[in-house]
Amino acid sequence: GERVRAIPPAPRTALNAYLLIAGVRAPLTTSVNQKYPWRSARPADGTASALSPASEPRDVRLRRSAALRKGNDGAMKHKNSHLLVGYWSRLRKGREVPDQTDIDPRSIKRMLSHVFILEASNVAHPIYRLAGTSLCERYGSELKGTNFLSHWDGQSRSSLAALMRQSMATNQPICLSSIASTADCGLVELETVLAPVSFGDGGPTRFLGMVQVWSDISALGGRAIAFERLVASEIVSENEP
Repeated sequence: GERVRAIPPAPRTALNAYLLIAGVRAPLTTSVNQKYPWRSARPADGTASALSPASEPRDVRLRRSAALRKGNDGAMKHKNSHLLVGYWSRLRKGREVPDQTDIDPRSIKRMLSHVFILEASNVAHPIYRLAGTSLCERYGSELKGTNFLSHWDGQSRSSLAALMRQSMATNQPICLSSIASTADCGLVELETVLAPVSFGDGGPTRFLGMVQVWSDISALGGRAIAFERLVASEIVSENEP
């Protein structure tokens, strides 16, 4: 079988950001979209997530529960996420999923710099086949040929592999909410959409994806994202337009 390349540990400064996210003196912000950094990835079967901190403070837990009741639990928020999933849905034309060859870059030209294609026949080692220029700048390097999971923490990698497997099995897109950090702990919230596509005969083995910053981008200060943690997820079910 394919050998999975070892993923180096995150820089210590990024791990400090992870501790901040995980609950060590993590302050609640006033931003609507960063107000609940404790939101855990919600598996499609409704079971509790392993990403929830065991020592979550009671006031944060109550606010997170209120957010979940209001539906702020990983559902798509960014308008471009809705546009991309709508485009994916139209491309199906009665099929379970579209083929990568159906994608016309001109139809998504306004979002193209944030769009990518993943080869995910091995969900433990999904590879960027293509990546937009803004996305490469956001992560500080050319992404083509690199591992999509390389900058995620270990627990997130396991969850993401399971989510991608489920997405391809159900032929449904997934929406991911994450907290990303620069090497010196500049934090932003990201929203990622992964929509399964086929490549030739057979079922889906790839993803059409897009990453959007969903908080104040100035927190990055022009620096590259070094570390990312999954905090919420949802299987997207949208009717064809």
